[in-house]
Amino acid sequence: PLGPRSIQFDASPWGAGGVLFVSGKPTEFFCHSWGDPETAFFSSVVGDSRFQSLWEFLTLFMSLLLWGEEGATNSTLIQGDNMAALSDAISLRGKGTIPGMNIIARELAWRKASFGWQYRVAHLPKELNMLADALSCAASVPPAPQPVFPASTRQRTAPDLEQVWVTCAAA
Repeated sequence: PLGPRSIQFDASPWGAGGVLFVSGKPTEFFCHSWGDPETAFFSSVVGDSRFQSLWEFLTLFMSLLLWGEEGATNSTLIQGDNMAALSDAISLRGKGTIPGMNIIARELAWRKASFGWQYRVAHLPKELNMLADALSCAASVPPAPQPVFPASTRQRTAPDLEQVWVTCAAA
């Protein structure tokens, strides 16, 4: 059965954002600007929309790195507005012309099997994905206004992707 937890995520060509909801209320969030670790590893360019599906799938993966293990015993609903990322999370295969999609899919599949991650995915129309969308555009030019969260909402540091890439490269 679907548990009370859900994750909303979004990416822009400049960054990533995700929000963890428990019982419909935002409890944690993260915001990350793309930089050298991602662009070097994926041979990508910050600000280039050709990499949008890669950024979206990477943001979904980052969200699960933060909140997936905590929800291993309950199914977590993952909501985003990018169908390619959602589809890749279901199939555990990267599609498209960007080679990095398969790297993310393999890492997601390994972690899902190893940690027993249980999740469902659902499309969330862009106009309803306002919090994660605003977080993902924090580094855009000009920057998007940042959402205001209740004082009890905890900001998390984005996962250390450089360590993930070291692990991937060694595999």
